[in-house]
Amino acid sequence: MPQELFSPAVGALWAAIGAAFAAIWIWLGVRLINRRERWTKWTAVALVLAPVLYVLSSGPLTMVSFRTQVAIAPTILPDGSTVVAATGATTFGKWFPIAYAPLFWASEQEWGDPVFWYWELFERNDDGP
Repeated sequence: MPQELFSPAVGALWAAIGAAFAAIWIWLGVRLINRRERWTKWTAVALVLAPVLYVLSSGPLTMVSFRTQVAIAPTILPDGSTVVAATGATTFGKWFPIAYAPLFWASEQEWGDPVFWYWELFERNDDGP
């Protein structure tokens, strides 16, 4: 992921969230094996669904965050003729690269095409000229 999108503090925050998630799974596993309490089974189901819902929520939120800005400018070709050229740039917003940093990073990898494909299913807000 390009470094200008988020600071090292965001990476540290996501590392802490991952460590806490793993620690909760270990604690929950010990409770489930030793005491066989019913609430631990439902908590385990919720912990499995949380990452799934996190990934699924990224798609609809691309409609809010991503913006494609198109700029139209006249261009003079080498033969002297003038044409109108349009250039487009996508902005990601301020919060999306932070809130979805793991998915954003995965979408830029060569194996991350499914994430990018999922985001493309949702129509973006385009700012026209």
